[in-house]
Amino acid sequence: MALTLLAACGGGGGGGSAAGGLVSILPSPTPVEVAALDASARLARQASFGPTVALIEHIRTLGVNGWLDEQFAATGSTYADLAVDVRIDACASSDTTCNTLRFSRTPVAMRFYADAISAPDQLRQRVAFALSQMIVASEAGVKSTAGIAAFNQLFLTHAFGNYRDLLLAVTMSGFMGDYFDMADSYKGLPSENYAREFLQLFTMGPDRMAMDGSMSRDAGGGPVPNYTAEDVRNIARALTGWTYDRVDGAPISDGKAIAYARPMIAVPSRYDTGEKRFLGTVVPAGTAQQASVAAVVDAAFNHVSTPPFIARHLITHLVTPNPSPAFIGRVAAVFANNGNGVRGDLKAVVRAILTDTEARNAPLSAPGKLKNRCWR
Repeated sequence: MALTLLAACGGGGGGGSAAGGLVSILPSPTPVEVAALDASARLARQASFGPTVALIEHIRTLGVNGWLDEQFAATGSTYADLAVDVRIDACASSDTTCNTLRFSRTPVAMRFYADAISAPDQLRQRVAFALSQMIVASEAGVKSTAGIAAFNQLFLTHAFGNYRDLLLAVTMSGFMGDYFDMADSYKGLPSENYAREFLQLFTMGPDRMAMDGSMSRDAGGGPVPNYTAEDVRNIARALTGWTYDRVDGAPISDGKAIAYARPMIAVPSRYDTGEKRFLGTVVPAGTAQQASVAAVVDAAFNHVSTPPFIARHLITHLVTPNPSPAFIGRVAAVFANNGNGVRGDLKAVVRAILTDTEARNAPLSAPGKLKNRCWR
């Protein structure tokens, strides 16, 4: 088993070299070699689901950026083959096997663990997992294996892409549409659930942040809200008029044919065509549904608090639960501009996190939130 998982479950030692048994396979290792092994073990703990002897040695051979380049190109993990929608009545109520395969998280969880142990794209999986801890949905609300698989696949697909593209894909997800009630939200009585969670959890957070993650304060010393109740209401209006796609071309009135694994489809008669104002953005009356969704995504994606909010979350899950303001600021700056004028470049953000001085010198005992758990 991976060395980090063993250590996280109480099977590892305390101090000393985290490269552990690797040192013993080197004849008379020099202090420089021991340091290189420790540095490789540190990166493996941060960027994989647990270092093995082979992985540590491979990182030592390639160097940090060489291994990151290899990982950015690596593939192997997938949920796509599990993301096949079926009708809700596809299984008899007494058919436990069918219901487990089609309407539970079990197949997806089994794939997660299998890929975490053996698939070569370890960094993609770690970043996807970190993103899934921020952009959340749950089987507790939607019991569809295909939907859960498709939702998890979004994080793998976009792990090294642009964060805006991920936000748009998540917003249009049928699985997410059910979980936070954007699906079948209609003019006159729009659901505000997704709008609120989109702002609070997926993008900017509730309160204004400086680029280093510190709280902005008003004249009285209180936090500065990032959005108002009116912003939430108008965003909810902008997101009306969507419903689930259906299996095998069934009509949208067929509640047993919901396709949770596919993007939602437009129902123009349910869309609020009036003017909307939110986060300093004006969506004119008569704007098309797709353009309204894009306006919501862009307004949140481009908000001043989004870079530090995302930076802090990813640092916390990959490197340390207590990043310094300077560390957050450096990573947030890369989210805002990858050096080529592109905002939201997750590949550049991940590289910035893992090559930062604080990451490379982080204590070997603090490799981010994941390793604080014992997976049994």
